[in-house]
Amino acid sequence: MGKAALIVVIGLSITLGFFRFILLQRPVEATMNTSKYFSLVTAKNVAHSATNNYLKKLYQNKSLRGSFAESDAYINGGIDTVRITSSSSVTSLGDTVNVSVVAYYGGEKSELEVTLIASSLTIPPVTASVAFPGPNPVLDLNGSPLIDGANHDYNGNPSASCEDLPGVAVASSADSANMVNSLISSKMDSKVKGIGADPSVHVRDTQDPSTYLQPLIANADYYTPPGTYSSIEFGSQESPVIVYGTGDLKFSGGVVGHGILIIDGTLTLSGNFFWYGVVYVIGETPEIFNSVGTNRIVGGVVLGGSDKIARLKGTADIQYSCETVENVMNNTNSLITFALVSWYE
Repeated sequence: MGKAALIVVIGLSITLGFFRFILLQRPVEATMNTSKYFSLVTAKNVAHSATNNYLKKLYQNKSLRGSFAESDAYINGGIDTVRITSSSSVTSLGDTVNVSVVAYYGGEKSELEVTLIASSLTIPPVTASVAFPGPNPVLDLNGSPLIDGANHDYNGNPSASCEDLPGVAVASSADSANMVNSLISSKMDSKVKGIGADPSVHVRDTQDPSTYLQPLIANADYYTPPGTYSSIEFGSQESPVIVYGTGDLKFSGGVVGHGILIIDGTLTLSGNFFWYGVVYVIGETPEIFNSVGTNRIVGGVVLGGSDKIARLKGTADIQYSCETVENVMNNTNSLITFALVSWYE
């Protein structure tokens, strides 16, 4: 009897000890599983952060290639390796770019691969030396202005390489008649040249810039807040750029630019301003005012939107140039962007 009781007691002790071991082990396993899950999630976050960081760098530098290793760059203890390869050493339209990322944290590993294809942002064809997409445009010239839709080369010399355009394009026949009458009465009709008789004002369908400018603004090389600027050179003929400005901007002298200039507000030119490319002035009250000095735009200008009243005042000197516009389209690096093909992890 005593032996049987002892056996029962020992058996119960062993059984209870086993259950106690299991109960004590579960929190340990849960802690281990939680720690492993945390490390895995953190490794994925490190991979995502590294990918987003290098995609941003790639958009800023289209030719970025190679292998890059970083530690503690995003989360303490995280390590990642980024490898960027492409089908061409120099990015051009249609190229495939691969971004591969391997990240580690707490012994866990996460891999991610992104495939992109190089594509291009575009702008609609220029329809005139100066185009007003919206109603009731105002063209208030004085001094010795010249708005010329005849084609010119990059330096502003007459050229027969492309067909001539109107000096000014408007949205309706009523706008055309009003502008022609205003130019004749102010004796400025001979200052607007292009196809047809002076003043060369014609009805043309000019696309509203608000429908296509936002991606260009997002890819701008320069952002200029309201203020006065002088003695600045934006880009070059070989490397045109995109410049985006907001509010009231004044270029007071010594400003030269090549590429696309987008102003959301008012642009005032007061001396020795030269722009080679396309100028867009948009916003609620889009206006270009030329006051004094030599101010010249070679390429084309689009003023306003489909529902905005735009104004061009002063001593404007704007010459259409298909060579300049084509140079912008073909050589502006910021017009090259990337379309996402796949994201695999």
